[in-house]
Amino acid sequence: MITTNGFADILELARNGVRTTSTWMFQSPPKPTPAAPQDCRAEVAERVAPDGSVITALNEQQVRDAVGFLRGKGVEAIAICMMNSYANSDHERRAGEIVKSLWLEAYVCSSADILPEFREYERFSTTVVNASLMPIMDRYLERFTRGISGLNEKNALRVMQSNGGAVSPNAVRRAPVNTFFSGPAGGIIGCVGIGADLGLGFYSIVGLRCLTFGRCVHFSEGISALYRDWRIRKKMPTGDGWYLKRWWRERNCLQTTNDKAGRGRVGWR
Repeated sequence: MITTNGFADILELARNGVRTTSTWMFQSPPKPTPAAPQDCRAEVAERVAPDGSVITALNEQQVRDAVGFLRGKGVEAIAICMMNSYANSDHERRAGEIVKSLWLEAYVCSSADILPEFREYERFSTTVVNASLMPIMDRYLERFTRGISGLNEKNALRVMQSNGGAVSPNAVRRAPVNTFFSGPAGGIIGCVGIGADLGLGFYSIVGLRCLTFGRCVHFSEGISALYRDWRIRKKMPTGDGWYLKRWWRERNCLQTTNDKAGRGRVGWR
C-alpha cells in the first residue's frame, strides 16, 4: 500500500467503535492481519483537503522510492490509498501512473476508483482487499477463458457480482472485490428467474451453505433490498479452536439474512 504520510497504520487503528464479545469468561479472538501487512506499506508526502484543494503537492520521488521498496518486498499488487482522494483523485492517479511506468507487471488499484467515499478506514481496507485479489482473479479468469475458448460458446462470458449484476472478465480484473459474495447473489438471481417462470409474486429464497443458512425475500416488485456489506469472513484456526476472520469491505450486496448452520447437514425421520 502507498499512502499519505502518517496514515500507514489506519488499517490497524480502524474505527473507534470496535465490536467485541469479550467477557471475564470469554476472550475475543485477536484482530486479523490486514490484507496489506505493516511491512508492506509506504508513506509519501502529499495532502488533499476535504474540499479537494491541495495542501501539500505529491512528492513524486517518494512514490518512486516506494515502488522500489514494495518491489523488493516481493508484492504483486499495490493499493494506492490517500487522504480525501474521493474529493480530488489527482494524486492517486499520478501515483498510479508512476507505479505503472516503473513496474509494468504490477497490479495497481486506487481507492478513488474502488470506493470514492469519505471515511479512510473503509476506503483503505476495501482497496487493499481488492488489490490482494487482483492477481488471483486475473490468473483464474485467464485459465477459465482459455478453458472455454474451444467450446464454441457464442454467448459472451459474464461474471456475477455481489449485487446480482453480471459484468465482463475485464471489469472483474479491475475490481474483483465486487465478486466476493457472488455465490449467494447468483443463487438468488437464479431463483428469481425460476420464480418468474412459475408466475410467483412473493416467495422466500433459502440457501444452505457450509456455515450459514441464508434467506432472501422476493416481492412482486423485486428482490428485498441492496445493502452495504462490511464484513469479509474467513474461518481461521487458533490454539483453542476456530474463529471468523473479518475485514472491512464496503460494496453493494443483495440483502440476505443468515443463521448458523453447522456444516450443512440435513436430518429427517
